[in-house]
Amino acid sequence: MPLDRRPTRLRVKKHSKKQKSDEEIESDSEASSVGSETESDISVHESAHEKKVRLTKKAIQKALETVGSDDEKYEALSLRLKEEALQAKGKFLAKFAHQIKFLNKEEIMVLRGHRKSVSCVCISEDGKFAYTGGKDSSVIKWDLSTMVKLCSIPGGKRGTKYPYHTGSILSISISSDSKYLASSSMDHSVIIWDPNEMKVFMKLLHHKVPVTAVSFRYHSHMLFTADCSGRVCVWNMPLKEVLQDQGARTNIEVLGLCGLVSERCVSCSGFGGPGVCVWKVPEEICVQYSTKNTLESSVECIYAVNDEIFIGGSSTNLQFTPLYSF
Repeated sequence: MPLDRRPTRLRVKKHSKKQKSDEEIESDSEASSVGSETESDISVHESAHEKKVRLTKKAIQKALETVGSDDEKYEALSLRLKEEALQAKGKFLAKFAHQIKFLNKEEIMVLRGHRKSVSCVCISEDGKFAYTGGKDSSVIKWDLSTMVKLCSIPGGKRGTKYPYHTGSILSISISSDSKYLASSSMDHSVIIWDPNEMKVFMKLLHHKVPVTAVSFRYHSHMLFTADCSGRVCVWNMPLKEVLQDQGARTNIEVLGLCGLVSERCVSCSGFGGPGVCVWKVPEEICVQYSTKNTLESSVECIYAVNDEIFIGGSSTNLQFTPLYSF
């Protein structure tokens, strides 16, 4: 049923020009109450678009009052508002490549804790902690300031009722606010951890095949999970029920996954159809993009710089940076 977007008229009470000579002057409290009633009446009768415009103008006016009327301050405010708008749309780009310093060989440290190969790693937003998963089914938390292993969760044997993972860890991801840590495994499960105490919040058993990738939406608790059958599921922490099951749209193994700023995620596929897929949650559709290089047999990892620029790594050790506008 289409929404009625016709503008609504505001009812304004007309006051008579005649005033009594003995009319009393309203107090400040009465004036404030009248103002609040008028504002509430406006919020009730105005449309969603009109309310958005009114609140935006109010925020800009408030920001202008804080910075004053200086031209330089006004330009700084304009630039900041523009950056915030681009960040909200996932289109903001910051140049910091010139600040990167290359490390010497003496500064590189090797951390040992897993009994088998390390298969995945993620770092908290503040850069203080690292979380690794290995083929030994274990998850380890590291302190990057001291390079010390803080906690190690060992894996269990396959086929047993073990509270943690019983298969190789395939992917690990942490939310932007470091409230949730997600790990996926060959045992078809996804475990949500408390990154601080490394205790299990919940165990998700929706997938029927190995879960190959997990990723959180940027600055959100929305979680994306994908498996080797091509199925992508959407979760919203701390709810245990799946929010949306996109199903196996491609029937091709998903090897990598990355959440975007908007309600979308981008995935990369493996053998049989190398390329990139953009999953749009509100529309419940999947947009596929195939690689132009015929030598690439699979795209094994993907990272979203923003909602328009993606960087991927293929099995031929070639990197590509596709730029798409949605």
